[in-house]
Amino acid sequence: MQRMKALVDQVRALGLYPDIPVVASAATEPIVKVAGGEYLLFSSNNVLGSGGSRMLSANLDVHVELERRVAEFLGREDCICFATGYMANVGVIPALMKVDFLASLDVANMKVDFAKMRTNWQTTGRWDLFSEELNHASGVDGIRLSQSEVHIYPHKDMAALSEAMATSRNASKLIMSDGVFSMDGDIAPVGEIVAHAKAHGTMVMIDDAHGIGVLGAYGRGSVEHLGFHQTTCRS
Repeated sequence: MQRMKALVDQVRALGLYPDIPVVASAATEPIVKVAGGEYLLFSSNNVLGSGGSRMLSANLDVHVELERRVAEFLGREDCICFATGYMANVGVIPALMKVDFLASLDVANMKVDFAKMRTNWQTTGRWDLFSEELNHASGVDGIRLSQSEVHIYPHKDMAALSEAMATSRNASKLIMSDGVFSMDGDIAPVGEIVAHAKAHGTMVMIDDAHGIGVLGAYGRGSVEHLGFHQTTCRS
């Protein structure tokens, strides 16, 4: 996590972080309200009422408030909402796996050869990703897109996970598991996963789409149910 925060700090220091204005009105109209003022909007469209992407023109105040409330409910520092759970996994997992690669780019001097970037993306800064064999299909697709060194361990087999991690030579590692497995309905041994992660300096990502709202004293999912709170959740 420290490397990720350092990368974000570096991007902010270079003035490259996308601090998107929050629109307090519909983003499909020619005039929008931002920070109490009215502005002409040239970065969106109203074809079929779809508007523009959130990154460019549609970071609505209702989106920001939703994410604030979700983060507060889950006891997290922040939150990003995707349109679907599938999009969350195929977006988040590849992004996490390329932190080292992005940090290696010489953006400070703008000496990034974008022609070579696509090729280098596939070979530089690869992570070891330890994936539960019964992970949801959306997580499997996200893992494929990440182009990591993937190690699939048998269902809830912590001995196999430990053995695989012991042979890892990459400094960057991630354990990816469902919290509640969608087909079987059983719960991942989150406590043991976290213990192995701490022993090997590994991040943990729990896909808790089938646990949040069902498990835990306050409905915060399998992570709360099992007494662990410092993991990444997809809901």
